[in-house]
Amino acid sequence: MAFVFTVCCLLVQGTWFKRMKPMVALVRSGLLVSALLLLMYRGAAADEVVLKSGIKIQGNIVEADSAKVVVQTSGRNITYKRADVAEIHSAQSEDLAQAEKLLKDGQMEKAQKALEAVVKSGGLLKADAQIKLMQCYFSSGQWEKGTQLYFSLLSAGAGEDVAAGFPWHGVSGAQAAVILKGMGAAGELSGAASGAADAVKAWAKCAQDPKADPKSALASALASSDPIVSNTAAAAQMQLMFQAKDCDGCLAFIEKRLPKMEGSGQAWGLYWKGRCLVEKGDQERAALAFLRVGWNSASTNMLAGDSLFQAAACFEKKRQNDRAQDLYREIAQEYPLALCATEARKKAGGQ
Repeated sequence: MAFVFTVCCLLVQGTWFKRMKPMVALVRSGLLVSALLLLMYRGAAADEVVLKSGIKIQGNIVEADSAKVVVQTSGRNITYKRADVAEIHSAQSEDLAQAEKLLKDGQMEKAQKALEAVVKSGGLLKADAQIKLMQCYFSSGQWEKGTQLYFSLLSAGAGEDVAAGFPWHGVSGAQAAVILKGMGAAGELSGAASGAADAVKAWAKCAQDPKADPKSALASALASSDPIVSNTAAAAQMQLMFQAKDCDGCLAFIEKRLPKMEGSGQAWGLYWKGRCLVEKGDQERAALAFLRVGWNSASTNMLAGDSLFQAAACFEKKRQNDRAQDLYREIAQEYPLALCATEARKKAGGQ
């Protein structure tokens, strides 16, 4: 179209085509209107939200945080729960994609700086970047920063995607003081964050005092009607029981609660079930439990990746090396924030 317009402009300079001036003006105005319409269309469809159901919504994202995403489309605002959103595509998508590429390449420090830049910019993908950054802190052993961001997000109304992100499988009593410090730095907590904080405090007390009874310390949080609070307490109790080598007690606790658990609770129950079964020498059932975590918790990046790593270790013990290698490659490619990601890359041949 631009070429045709240029030719028309050149032709009108000749005497033979002077009569065509009105038509050229019409063409010019038509092109201008088309360009404006195209810009309007692009502006209206500049952002895209992809729901976990697969539905795609195009429009202008006017608000996005850890609790909700608001999209303006067809002249009205539609609000979606952040937990129902799988992807957000906007002008910041390239910056976030670059950070994710750095993570997959194993460049954790550069990825962290890139994610911090996206968060600092305060754009529409700030919440997505914060979740990745939180996992980045945990994966690199920065427990205080990770815990502070974790509780800040929970206090802001974040859902299961964040609640499932606390790496209970990587903590021990040695980190208790640092975790409590990070929790305190998050400031005044509200909602589910406050209840989850009580559970973490009870866990820290038990982790630092072997004589403390986790069942009584966590009883109140376990009975909470808020799934984020009760799942946090359940994950903490299972971790304490496993660390105390009480696998029989841990398995009994899991069998009793697992049918009632949802979301992250279900994932943590299966993970600790797998760990206990490994200790009891049942590699087959342990691998199945770990695989179920990976299948059902794709958004729980760290736990899903580390569960697949545990499954791979079970397959190695059963001399099923091909299956183990497939999982190591999957972790290296898809779960760069898993605590075991570096080791998985080595076992996968440096991929």
